[in-house]
Amino acid sequence: MKKAFTMIELILIIVVIGVLAAIAIPRISATRDDAVLVKTMAEIRTAIEEINAYYISQGKLALDTTNNKVKFKEMTNAGIVDSSGDLGFFAKNERCISLKFFAADQSCLGVDISEQGLCKKLWEAPEFKRFSQTMIRPAQGALPAHISFSAVRIVF
Repeated sequence: MKKAFTMIELILIIVVIGVLAAIAIPRISATRDDAVLVKTMAEIRTAIEEINAYYISQGKLALDTTNNKVKFKEMTNAGIVDSSGDLGFFAKNERCISLKFFAADQSCLGVDISEQGLCKKLWEAPEFKRFSQTMIRPAQGALPAHISFSAVRIVF
């Protein structure tokens, strides 16, 4: 008589594999999202630190006041500069934060933050929650939200 698996044993193995797959697939997807968030966080941190270092060394931001734009490429290579001149940071095609020209004060950059989808998780991370609470000045009346730069080094 040949030794082989019974039908019940095969069904049991298929059920176990199905349960493992049901647990593993969402975890793999969450891990991928976490990796995207970590990359976006690192890009934002790098850009802010490089812009701050530029401000400390030059005593001003690289601005084109004639066209109301910021020369981001002179200060950092992080992020994506769009056609309007804003510096954007994305997580899965969602713009999480934009830095832009701030007419009210030439030592500041305007900030637009998205708290939708994957970007919401970014701003819930402890270091970015602290960053948004300490560095980003909220909108007040006609003034939009903004980041103020000074001769003090920014630390995340």
